[in-house]
Parts: sequence; structure tokens; C-alpha cells
Amino acid sequence: MTSLTQAEYRDRALAWHDLPVWFQPWWLDATSAADAWDVTMARHGDSITAVLPYVRRRRFGFSILGQPPLTQSLGPWLVDQSGQRLSRQHDLLTSLAKALPKSHVYQQNWMPELTNWLPFHWAGYCQSTRYTYRIDLCTSKESLWQRLESPCRRAVRKAKNRFRLTVEPSRDVHALWPLIAEVYARQGMQVPYAKSLLERILRAGTDNGALTLHVASDAAGIAHAGAVIIHDRLRSYYIIGGVSEEHRNSGGMNLVLWKAITEAHARGQRIFDFEGSMIEPIESFFRSFGAHQTPYFRVWKYHHPVLRPLRRLRGQ
Repeated sequence: MTSLTQAEYRDRALAWHDLPVWFQPWWLDATSAADAWDVTMARHGDSITAVLPYVRRRRFGFSILGQPPLTQSLGPWLVDQSGQRLSRQHDLLTSLAKALPKSHVYQQNWMPELTNWLPFHWAGYCQSTRYTYRIDLCTSKESLWQRLESPCRRAVRKAKNRFRLTVEPSRDVHALWPLIAEVYARQGMQVPYAKSLLERILRAGTDNGALTLHVASDAAGIAHAGAVIIHDRLRSYYIIGGVSEEHRNSGGMNLVLWKAITEAHARGQRIFDFEGSMIEPIESFFRSFGAHQTPYFRVWKYHHPVLRPLRRLRGQ
């Protein structure tokens, strides 16, 4: 059942120009059931000044406030961040922390744009710093090309000139799913999310004009690599990708991502976000596109006394 705050949020979110895609009601609906997410809000008169969406779930009998799968960030968002004094941020974040419903655990990744978590620290929350990799798109396409590291540029050229790959948009999850499965199979793992989740994301993202599935194929129609790019008005994000084991060295993923970057630039967006990775080989691959290391916060709190010792065991 939709709560009153969620209903109001659905209505107001349409007017917020810089609201990240992860905070969009359609994204939350696609990645979690409509009755599994809600939002706390801070107000000034009739205006909503800050929001904090969250997803409710239970694990081993404990209630958890978190974020959906395949969602880079959630947490607080200040509706108008321009020119805000630090004291005002403190007030808004304090209000959001107090308004969260009771739970045993809170854990979310925050957007890189939000660099102040101090009121949550005062409320007993913990934080660790993680990194994503972002490209500033406020430059020319030629400058973006020059920012690629030499091996990355060579891989893009190889994909186009030697393997004759072309990148086309697709709406078919079957074009990407085998490539994703091969990535995890190389690590001896199963894909950690259901194919039906990807289908819902593709459908909702396409319906809202906020998603492109890029697939790089050769002249025989064989897919070498593919990626899902999700975007809001200001940012594009690489959220899911896959590469054929047989064609790992064709440069297909480099070509796919270069295509995604140039399309985001053509849309007039400001940022291309690789959605981060703390894994060394993936980090170096993202960095090869000229992306800058960008910190963001993972914020959490164990409310239940049984869980608090876990904090010490993790060195937190």
C-alpha cells in the first residue's frame, strides 16, 4: 500500500530537476515492490527541502532499511543545495535521521554530491569512504577522446577497424544476459540478481526515456559486449555490463562505453559515472577512460544490541 508520504513524493519528484535516477519513483518501483519502499522528508512550510528514500526488507528476522539491488546510491538528498549554509544542511540531515522509522539496521550508500554526514555521526551512525569513477562531460568530444589512456584508445580503434564491431541500441534482454552470465562464470559465480529484475529495469527505463542497452556486434551478428546505461537529467551511469569469453580481447567493451560516453555528452549531461568499484582490475579499466576517482559515503547503524558487536568485529 502506498503511504501518504510516498504518494506526495511521487507527485513532487517530477518537478525536481537534479533528482538522481536512483531516487526516481519509477526506479524504486522497478527494483523493489511499491509497498517495499518509502521516504522520509524534511519540510519548510509547504516546501519539501530534503528527502531520504529507503527500502524495507527482513533478513534472519531483522528489519533493515537499505537500498534496492543494482542501485548505486540512495540516502539523503537536499532538494536545493545551491548556496546552502552548513548550519542549514545540519538541520535538514538531523530532521531526516530523526524521521527514519525504527529498524534493526540502517545501511545505504550516499550520493557523491553529499559530502556532509556529520549530523548522522552525532546520531550514532558510522561511515566508510568508498570510490566511484566519474568523467566530467563539460568539455568537447575531442577533449574526451584525448583524455582516454593510450591502451583504451587503441582498444576502441581495434574494435572498430580490426573486428569491425558496431554498437547498436537494443531492447532485448536476451542480447545481454548471456554476456553477463559469462562474466560471473569466469569468477565461478552465478549472476547475483534475477533476469526478471533486469527485464523490469529495461522496461521501466525505456518507458521513462532514461535507459539505453548498447550491444557491440560483429558482421556475423555475434555479440562481443554489452552494457546498460541509465541516466537522469544531469548524469549517466554504467550499471550492468557483459563480455563474451571468446571475444574478451576484441575491445568490444571499450567501444560500448566510449559510445555511451559520447551519447551522454550529446545529451548535454554533466557527468558520466562508472558506478565505482573497489576491485583493482576494474578500477584501472574505469580509470583508463580518463575518469576521476570520486569519494562517496557508505553510512550505517546497527540499532539492535545483538548486532552491535559486529561493528567491533568489522573494525568499525
